[in-house]
Amino acid sequence: MKTESPPKSLAITWFADSPDAGPGCCCSLCGDPIIDVPIRMWSLDGELMTADDEPDEARFHATCFTRISYAFTGVGRERQSIIPNTYIVVNGMGLPLRWQDDLSGQLPAAIKAFLSWKPGMAPLDSRLLRLVIDYLVHYIDAPCWNGNFVPEMANLRLRAGQLETAQDVRDWLADCLDIALDPL
Repeated sequence: MKTESPPKSLAITWFADSPDAGPGCCCSLCGDPIIDVPIRMWSLDGELMTADDEPDEARFHATCFTRISYAFTGVGRERQSIIPNTYIVVNGMGLPLRWQDDLSGQLPAAIKAFLSWKPGMAPLDSRLLRLVIDYLVHYIDAPCWNGNFVPEMANLRLRAGQLETAQDVRDWLADCLDIALDPL
């Protein structure tokens, strides 16, 4: 079993086994046994499944899945942001808006200030940091990422809503780069 551990309180545990509901079938979010029918998700780490493969499985109580379903779909996150919940549709894919195309100048200024920030410097202005985080949440929730890198994407989506500091953002961006995503 491997655990994807976002900061704070949310983490999803992925299992190699797939027991029926009962004492041995634990929820990937809360860890409690699932007595009713579990909601199951599998990841093949982007590979095609062969007879020898054991997919990683995440399983949830219905109530637990409701709490974090946005991590798998990008839909349903509760957020207040100046970044619109709108995506660019190209060939049926919902792509994130580009921060460089913001006409107000606010988002590009915030991104540039963040990119200039280094550990040990004075904290980034909280308004600018909030804009950067709002954009990253918008980016990672884009429908075009659904179905790709399931464990990693779920973890990044959970963590995006928990980013608070410029260092949190730097660490999160490094994890994005690990799966070839470059939001900025």
